[in-house]
Amino acid sequence: MAPKKPEPKKAEPKKEEPKAAPKPAEPEPKKEVEFNPASVKVEFTPDQIEEFKEAFSLFDRTPKSEMKITYAQCGDVLRALGQNPTQAEVMKLLGRPKPE
Repeated sequence: MAPKKPEPKKAEPKKEEPKAAPKPAEPEPKKEVEFNPASVKVEFTPDQIEEFKEAFSLFDRTPKSEMKITYAQCGDVLRALGQNPTQAEVMKLLGRPKPE
């Protein structure tokens, strides 16, 4: 018996390549919200005010206890009162003061 001839391969139908998905729109850059500390209205209880004064006095280093602290100490006072602001948040709250 003679060897069989290999059958020619049938050309496979070409599959259509899926179209590339359109690129999503570029997200808009986040705009920083303008913060005006004067627009914030907060009322504190007398107990809270006393606590604030006590914490503030721990950082007051003036000779006559003039109730003054440096800008650098503002974050420390906030942390003493139970807050945990970042340095950037403190600077934003203070209005970006000039170096002392």
